[in-house]
Amino acid sequence: MHRILTLLYFSSVIAGIRVTPFGTVPLNVNEIQKQQGIFEIVATSVLATIHAVLAPKTGKILQLERTDGGEARNSHACEFDYYAAYSRVMSYKSDVFCSSGFVATDNEATIYNVGGWNGPSAEAIRKVTPCGSPGIFGICDWKEDATVATLKVKRWYPTALPLPSGRVVVIGGTDGPTGLLPPAVNEPTVEFLPPLPKEVPITLQLLIDTDTYNLYPIVHVLSNGYVFLMAGARTQLHDPTFQKPYIELPVIPDGKRTYPFTGSSALLTLSSKTNWQSEILVCGGTTDTNVNAIALASCGRIVATSPKPVWEIEMMPNYRLMPDMIILADGTILIINGAQQGWAGFANAKYPIYDALLYDPKKVAGKRFTPLAKSTIARLYHSIAMMVEDGSVIVMGSTPNANANALNPEYPNEHRIEVFYPPYLLTGATRPQAVGIPEGQWDNGQQYSFIVHIPTDDMATATISIFTNGFVTHSNHAGQRRVELDVTNFEKIEATWYKVTVQIPPPAIAIPGWYMLFVTDNGMPSIAKWIKVGGDLATFSKYFPI
Repeated sequence: MHRILTLLYFSSVIAGIRVTPFGTVPLNVNEIQKQQGIFEIVATSVLATIHAVLAPKTGKILQLERTDGGEARNSHACEFDYYAAYSRVMSYKSDVFCSSGFVATDNEATIYNVGGWNGPSAEAIRKVTPCGSPGIFGICDWKEDATVATLKVKRWYPTALPLPSGRVVVIGGTDGPTGLLPPAVNEPTVEFLPPLPKEVPITLQLLIDTDTYNLYPIVHVLSNGYVFLMAGARTQLHDPTFQKPYIELPVIPDGKRTYPFTGSSALLTLSSKTNWQSEILVCGGTTDTNVNAIALASCGRIVATSPKPVWEIEMMPNYRLMPDMIILADGTILIINGAQQGWAGFANAKYPIYDALLYDPKKVAGKRFTPLAKSTIARLYHSIAMMVEDGSVIVMGSTPNANANALNPEYPNEHRIEVFYPPYLLTGATRPQAVGIPEGQWDNGQQYSFIVHIPTDDMATATISIFTNGFVTHSNHAGQRRVELDVTNFEKIEATWYKVTVQIPPPAIAIPGWYMLFVTDNGMPSIAKWIKVGGDLATFSKYFPI
């Protein structure tokens, strides 16, 4: 059901009433919906999202779209409050088109956006300090000053990844004006933020060898501190300085997985139960830069921390290009969005795939995929999906047309925002709770105590985990991470209530930054609480002082 919107004139806010209040689920759920989940349209955004990031503690998703070739309007940025389903218009200076970003480690959870389209935009650094609270807007906006901070080189289609040191590595890309395919000017380097004095970009031979089907490289930090870096079909493990010898992993079967052959990936839940092994899942993609190319149905799964890693190949029940892969609160993987044919880019794909898919990594091979509900909305190029505090998934975006203002295209720019309610939210079970969460910084290696409500009254069915979405764009969820915390002690207070003590693992496992803390009881998640792990080791609080 569409939400009725009212534009408040002389205001930058688009307001309305959300059909299903945040933290609840739709009423009158039938048995099929309990098994497959539910899509619900909850709002219409002021813009068609290309990039999105969840702003810690505020109940808001910051949305960005392009200006060059974008829709005809004065603003191309906004924030969406998913508690109230309101949008507030924001602004930025240089074009963010096909940029990257991250949430910094400072106490303000400053959000950075880096790179972009053409000229000064491609080396720009933008930032915003999140403001407001759930259901209430502030007045913060994006800031940018090229006289204070820029990237070392121009980067269009780069990936930014937070590291255990608290710094961020910005990887690859191309320069804007020459395009994406040869003879485009590849940028085969990495650089770090905040930069150290006299630090220069480091060239990676992998990014030269895979030019130019290596944009938005797939990256994950492994539990041993190494960076998993996939470009095209090749993968290497690099130490976090990128200055020591690398480890070459086997080539993933079925071909390239990075833009414009775009697949998606997820680092499976890190847990001491598996000795913190780092297992990567890469799904989907395509076979050629041709609108008639058949998308890939294969997924590759590899234990990247194994002494002899090999790819285990599994087949999805459908072909899928440009998917989004979201780690859910119970550790399963939601695969959503995309097309069955073509390649990534404007007007390059067709036959949208409306079905959601669930991947359960704990099941045996051949039994891991479960078909879920179908959306009614085509989510093609530039689609977005991310999990929020109640364990539901916000789905937005799709801008498949080079001319964003074209009349009556086959697949229009998509402003409608959906919530997907996974099956675990529809069981009718009571949510667990976490109360008395310690405020302030949670340090790696330290233990913290709080109170949990476990409705089944069985701690054996409960898990406590931390999760971050990272920065989401182009099927790339850079920095997405779920870590299951060790419960070192628990004490029953009264029926269904326990005092628990958990330990935060080392920084290579729990990367310093902002996380949602979930308690799950037999799969049902609590409403997450925000915590900050680690200090501002890289002193982002002093970087880019505008």
